[in-house]
Amino acid sequence: MKFMKLGTRPDTFFTVSAIRSISSEEPTDLIIQIKNTKYLLHKLPMLSKCSLLQLLYQESQPEDIQLPHFPADEETFEVCTKFCYGMAVDLSSRNIVAVRSAAKYLQIPSLLQKLEAFIDTCILQSWKDSILTLQYAGKLGNLPENLQIINRCIESIVIKIVTPPSRVRWSFTYTRGSKSTGNLPPDWWVEDISCLDLQMYLRVLDVAKASSMITPSLVGQALEVYATRRLPDNGITIGISDNQADEVVVEQRQVLEAIVDQIPAGNGVVSGRFLIKLVKSASLLGASIVVKVRIIRKAGLQLDEASVSDLLIPKVSTGSPTFYDIDLVRDLLENFLVQFRRGQLPESSRFADMGQITARVEKVAKLIDSYLGQVARDPNISVSKIVRLAEMVPERFRQDHDDLYMAIDAYLKDHPNLSKSDRKQLCGILDCQKLSLDVCMHAVQNERLPLRVVVQVLFSDHVKNAISSIPDKSINLRSDLRAMLPEIRRKTTGISPEKAREGRKMKTHSEARRDEVKAKEKGGLGRKIESVIKGVEGREKRGNGSKEGLRESENEEGREEVRRRLGKMKVGEGEMGREEREEGENRGGGERFKGGVVIRTASKGGVNVVGVKRNIVKER
Repeated sequence: MKFMKLGTRPDTFFTVSAIRSISSEEPTDLIIQIKNTKYLLHKLPMLSKCSLLQLLYQESQPEDIQLPHFPADEETFEVCTKFCYGMAVDLSSRNIVAVRSAAKYLQIPSLLQKLEAFIDTCILQSWKDSILTLQYAGKLGNLPENLQIINRCIESIVIKIVTPPSRVRWSFTYTRGSKSTGNLPPDWWVEDISCLDLQMYLRVLDVAKASSMITPSLVGQALEVYATRRLPDNGITIGISDNQADEVVVEQRQVLEAIVDQIPAGNGVVSGRFLIKLVKSASLLGASIVVKVRIIRKAGLQLDEASVSDLLIPKVSTGSPTFYDIDLVRDLLENFLVQFRRGQLPESSRFADMGQITARVEKVAKLIDSYLGQVARDPNISVSKIVRLAEMVPERFRQDHDDLYMAIDAYLKDHPNLSKSDRKQLCGILDCQKLSLDVCMHAVQNERLPLRVVVQVLFSDHVKNAISSIPDKSINLRSDLRAMLPEIRRKTTGISPEKAREGRKMKTHSEARRDEVKAKEKGGLGRKIESVIKGVEGREKRGNGSKEGLRESENEEGREEVRRRLGKMKVGEGEMGREEREEGENRGGGERFKGGVVIRTASKGGVNVVGVKRNIVKER
């Protein structure tokens, strides 16, 4: 910062009961009232250099002169007074605008001349002094005499902004990376101008954009830095009164609305994380619905650039201050997905960009699953909100369900009193076929999961193929999987391993007994069928004795056919046999059941034929 020092005499001002005076051997003979402060001065130095005071005194010669329209404060008036007395004063970018306004109001030509020289040679030539001049000028108001120097400072700043980085020779503030003079970043100027108040900042930005030498991305970076400085993350200022807090909120809301208006059109001109921050600020500051809708629409298009911490936006509610605003995240996701549903990509690049689109949607799917894992720990969040947000993600873009499983497990852990229907609804969004082997091993031992889900995990491809797909050298994992089976069986069936072993022994004994009965039934059935065949043959011989010789060959062929079919017959047993016997007993129409087989007889070409199909012998 550059300074200009005027005068050499020492400062002799003193204060007595809100009256400022100068220590001097000569008595004071001039009283001037500035706001709430009274000054006791001398006519000679003041009237000789201040044309306004000279004019006012000559008109009425009042005892005291009132200056109600003085454009600055008491401190600035003292600077002008010290200049008239020849006392030492320091001028810089901090007070140059105020002193210039006061000197012009008091009509002090000599001081104005020195101020103009200092402005032209020092203030406007310096990058930081020009910015500081605007910073302090914003506190004085838009008086006509101030507008000239303000416009000149803005013009000087913009000229330096559009200067190629290779020609920048002045110092500046840059804390976001390296600022070596050999390769300056194009946004080297955005941090320094962020110290300006909103009105001055927008004026500089408008003039810079009008020059057509500032790209939209640079404008976006400037807005991002300004918002970071002016919009705190929590939206709350600590250590101030309620009235002051209200004023701060109103000011921050104005900053937010102005930034939203200034964001250039198009995607990618500002970062997605910056847009999410604006969404969070809009929620905390109570911005208007129009502003919220605009910023949510912009932020949703770049949701894939956000992180989980960015989405943890607290909901503004007196009932639950720590409740996360999951509805806001759902709106962001809806705006992200709608751009692909509408097919906003040009026809020429639609197929070429499909890989990039898939990668973006998959990233958002993983982001949402991870976000659910965080908000699931909130005791105030409902199952329906979790399920609704999870189901909004297109299933084909979820590469795995590991993060979703972790979210479900976290919700079940922090909500132990969840009803059975809610547990079923929550676990219904999980696809066990998309779980990794490690997660499957965790799930089968998870006591919080419903049994239905555990069974689905057991029948997933990872678990069924785990032992066969793991190399022999991974014997520890094989052993772990085998060791899990008794516990899994106990959990899914409610039977302990000891009871299961006793059941297997009883089953082995019953199976042996059943095989023995089966063999006996099969032997008895065969004998009964053979007796039926012999009876049929006997009746045929007695009834057709005269034709026995003629049909000997046909009977022999018939017997061979019956034996062949009997050899292929499978005799039913157990419950099936009982059902068939009951069915046979109830069956009419000349059928008869014998030995578990329905038998019908018929004559074919003079020969009795016994028909057999599976375990049924038909005799017609």
